[in-house]
Amino acid sequence: MVNATPHTVRLWIAPRSARFAAFFIDLLLWALLAIWIEAAADPFLQEGEELVVLVPEFLYYWLLHARYGQTLGKALLGIKVVARATGNPPSFRESAVRAGFYLMVPLLPLVGWIVALANGLHIFRDRRHRCYHDRLADTVVVSVPPKAAG
Repeated sequence: MVNATPHTVRLWIAPRSARFAAFFIDLLLWALLAIWIEAAADPFLQEGEELVVLVPEFLYYWLLHARYGQTLGKALLGIKVVARATGNPPSFRESAVRAGFYLMVPLLPLVGWIVALANGLHIFRDRRHRCYHDRLADTVVVSVPPKAAG
């Protein structure tokens, strides 16, 4: 009988620079998509309903993080979101918490953009480079190891 030892996967915390670059790639993508979505939906919207763009953006972050642990920006930079406890992509609940906090905080009257800025800058205070949305969802962003050839 062979004794099986558990396979340990070592996770490396993603560099802050990769997180910022992935954020800006996704931001650029969403700026372009938001213009297109808003223009396409404009004939059907009442005054003040421009926030309709948040629905597909929420779905983008929520579903991609839950399924793959990566957005397009993260995939291009070789980083991904994982549940801190398991090292696997976050659950649908964890991904929803992350995406909800990340997208809704800037909408808070008066203080939203201040909290959003503090959220992003928190990676300089946290030893695991986590933002508030990572802490709330108990996730961490890690570097994706290169795939072995063969």
